[in-house]
Amino acid sequence: AAAMRGDLEAAARDYAALLDTAPNHVDALHMFAMLQHQRGDSTRALSLLDSALLLTPDAPAILANRASIHLANGDTGAAERDARASLRGDPASFGAWFNLGLALKATDPAQAAAAFRQASALRPMDARSMLEWFSAAGTSQQPFGIDERIRRPLPSLTSLRTLALQAATDLERHGYASAAIVVLTQLRRELPRDDGV
Repeated sequence: AAAMRGDLEAAARDYAALLDTAPNHVDALHMFAMLQHQRGDSTRALSLLDSALLLTPDAPAILANRASIHLANGDTGAAERDARASLRGDPASFGAWFNLGLALKATDPAQAAAAFRQASALRPMDARSMLEWFSAAGTSQQPFGIDERIRRPLPSLTSLRTLALQAATDLERHGYASAAIVVLTQLRRELPRDDGV
């Protein structure tokens, strides 16, 4: 209840008390880990997730969340391994596909584009996964599915203005001007007074 209210300190005390009485409570280990990560203690978060995974080694949600912490720490190799392991258990995990895309973005844009495309298919109105897909697809010159996607309504791009501009630039630079125009048109519609769009 404290975590839902945003009271991280009270939530930390609640999880710690629960784990004192039930140290093998997988859900408590998992949620306490994510709370520790929110509080900036990724080392403690990873330790808690490792403990949870000792009890349930193939838990897709725990693996996907551990991948996100590895990404935050800059460990893309560990993030990729955890995201792939999560997908073996749950091929419909948005978080695992998205984290896999982020892990591959710098080293393999084509595979990153494919992962972001899967994430975007699972949550079509998630702007970040769609824009990351468009950007990686443009960079890797792997535009599979973009023409079809731009024919459907796009999510709001306002909160991701910079990423939207980057995606449009990457698409246009690599010959996908029609997709770039769709992204820019949507952004201009949302931000009519923004001279930078």
